Amino acid sequence: MIAIFNRLPVKEGAAGQVVEWFAKSRGHVQGFPGFVSMEVLRSEVADEVLVITHWQNREAFDAWVQSEEFCTPSALPVPTLTLTIMK
Repeated sequence: MIAIFNRLPVKEGAAGQVVEWFAKSRGHVQGFPGFVSMEVLRSEVADEVLVITHWQNREAFDAWVQSEEFCTPSALPVPTLTLTIMK
């Protein structure tokens, strides 16, 4: 399994809205082959949201990034990606 960490800088005071958006939509990722789970965390210190997705393997994540669903206008951009391999 792998974990992908996305740090999303947001406008001042908008972190709560971004977390709520993810809670409602999950960015079209639920049900995508190889997707395992998602956590959305709000920073208490900065205007930033951390989105952690877990995938069965790197190939599943790469397929998501190259998919039509990922490229929809409602999908958020991924400014920072950190790949962590979990065994």
